[in-house]
Amino acid sequence: MMAARLGDMPAQSQFGLVGIGFVLLGVLATLALHELAHGLTMRLFGASPQYGVILKKGVLYATSPGFAFTRNSYLMIALAPLIGLTALVILGMMVGRGTTWVALLALCGAVNGAGAIGDLWMSAIVARYNRAAYVIDERDGMRVFLPRRERDTDATKLREWAADETNTTASGF
Repeated sequence: MMAARLGDMPAQSQFGLVGIGFVLLGVLATLALHELAHGLTMRLFGASPQYGVILKKGVLYATSPGFAFTRNSYLMIALAPLIGLTALVILGMMVGRGTTWVALLALCGAVNGAGAIGDLWMSAIVARYNRAAYVIDERDGMRVFLPRRERDTDATKLREWAADETNTTASGF
């Protein structure tokens, strides 16, 4: 509905094999750009992102092993693809108004939204913690660390503490 209104989609479109190729390419590009948006936002906060695929789950991921993000930074990282790519899709639909590109962009927007479901779930969990919390993103989940006292919020010390795999006071998901 939004694609038809915003992009003035043609009433009929013929895709053919070339069109199907564009759809597949668009879906794959959307998935890759989604993870790239996570990684670029991680980099803004000083992390060195790594990218990969978990074949058993059929998912792509971006992570920064051992890097502890503040709660608010993590929320920005988690929501960056949903906000950023949605804005690009809407802009593209306005620019491509009246063409079949609107349909492809609508599909890419839906794929991005579906891919963000896990990001929204993780954001809802992280948002429950106070601002002093730190989050370590892992390739298939996250760990949340809370300082024992208000004065234990020194980022460097907490990152070192959180990166220590022998530390058992972390809350895992």
